[in-house]
Amino acid sequence: MTIEQFCKKHPCLYHMATADALPQIEKYGLLSTQATLELLSIEGEEREKLVSHRRPKSVILVSPQHGRFVLRDQIPMRDAALAQCLTGMSIPDWYRMLNERVFMWATRERVETLLGARAYRGKDHLVLTIDTESLVMDHGLDLRLSSINSGATLYTPPTRGVNTFSPVKDYETFNGTKPVVEVTVVGSIPAMREYILSAEVRRVGP
Repeated sequence: MTIEQFCKKHPCLYHMATADALPQIEKYGLLSTQATLELLSIEGEEREKLVSHRRPKSVILVSPQHGRFVLRDQIPMRDAALAQCLTGMSIPDWYRMLNERVFMWATRERVETLLGARAYRGKDHLVLTIDTESLVMDHGLDLRLSSINSGATLYTPPTRGVNTFSPVKDYETFNGTKPVVEVTVVGSIPAMREYILSAEVRRVGP
C-alpha cells in the first residue's frame, strides 16, 4: 500500500478522548502515555507501573504547571487472554509498545462501536475527526498501521506481537487484504490542532 492509496481509502481518521480534553490537545498536541509522563516529569516506579501494566480504570494526573491529564483505562484488555495470543514479546513489553503510541481509528464505525461499548456508554466523550492527508504530510513516515484492535483481548482475540504495527508500505506484507483498524504515531502529534476537521462531544445511550 502506498501513502496515496492509504489517504484515498481513509480520508479521515478518528480519535476518542475525555470530554474536556480539547483545550489540552490544542495546547500540547495528542500525547501518548509515555509522552504525557515525560511532560509531567513522572519517573521511577510510578512511571514503570503506568507503562508496563494494564490500567483497569482511568488514571488522573494533575500538574500545577500543565494541568489535568487522563490516562485512559484499558478495560478491554485481559492479561490471561493476552498471554494466549501474544507472540515474540512479554506482556509488559506489549503494554510499553501500546503506551508509546498515539492511536486513531481508521473508520467512523470503530468510534461508534467504542462509544456504545458497555464501559463507555452513557458518558460524554470527545470525538475528533482528523484530516488524513494533512497529517500524513507531516507524519507519514512515522505512521504505523494495525489490522486489529490492539487494546482489546475480548472475544477470541487475534494473534499480536512485534509486527502488529507496520509502516504503510509494509502493511500488506504483514496483513494481506485485512482492512486497517488502527493508525498510530509513536510519541506525540504536537500540532494536532492543525489536522482536526471537527471536534464534538458525543454520548451514546442514557
